[in-house]
Amino acid sequence: MENKKYLVVCGDSFTEGHMLGEIGSWAYPLAKKMNLELINLAIGGMGNEWISNMLITYLQRKEIPMSEVVVMVAWSDVSRQMTYFNNIMGDRNNNITHIVPGDLLSNNEDLEHNSPHEEMIWVYENRNSLFPFFSSLTWCLFKTYQSLFYTKLFLESNGIPYVFFDAITDNRIHYQNGDSYFKDSWKSFWTENLQRLFLDDEPEIIQSMLSEENTQYIFDEKYIDIDGKSIMQWLKKSGNEICEIGNEGHLNELGAKIVSDKVLKKFRKIYEVE
Repeated sequence: MENKKYLVVCGDSFTEGHMLGEIGSWAYPLAKKMNLELINLAIGGMGNEWISNMLITYLQRKEIPMSEVVVMVAWSDVSRQMTYFNNIMGDRNNNITHIVPGDLLSNNEDLEHNSPHEEMIWVYENRNSLFPFFSSLTWCLFKTYQSLFYTKLFLESNGIPYVFFDAITDNRIHYQNGDSYFKDSWKSFWTENLQRLFLDDEPEIIQSMLSEENTQYIFDEKYIDIDGKSIMQWLKKSGNEICEIGNEGHLNELGAKIVSDKVLKKFRKIYEVE
């Protein structure tokens, strides 16, 4: 790793730092420990499709040499689906936003009355029409797996060392006795309950992307975890409350340093560096 000069990271608010900015992000102390210049592409609230596209397009522009780059991605929640809000009325800018199934619930009073974003109010008001397009767990998984697959393929084909891990939920499909299951982040971000996926009813392209073989390819030794969990799940473990004080459900300075140590330890083990 002697020729590496840059740590390029992407993700959502856990990587951006949420309310605390730099000191609430695992990436800043990690870059210092690795003696690399940090390039943080993360933006809070973004989903996996956006994360993948943002990272690949940045690297593809070749503003920095790929041979000098290390990449780390903290993937977002599988249910965040990227969409484009076309402001045809012209009173504000066009915008990329994300829709999650909770935005379409009939009892979502927060979106109905208190949302700061016009487009999300529009989504809520038109939830009955949008529900068939944004309510499929397997379709969310397909788009996340597609993002993981192509990002991994891009990095490996360009010889870029990297690690992936989960920021919010466990994005991995689990297999038991030939059946596929997913940890039910649909109802709660940190539940461990497994929900059965009925992939036999899905189109072939979805079945292929969500196959056990492809899951094993994506979630190899370079897809690490934080003590067996995502960052958020680790943060919610009993005794870790001190690691989020002052940053509302996200890492504070102490938490960021601890998570950066765990990520660095696994990175060094994978790439056999001191």
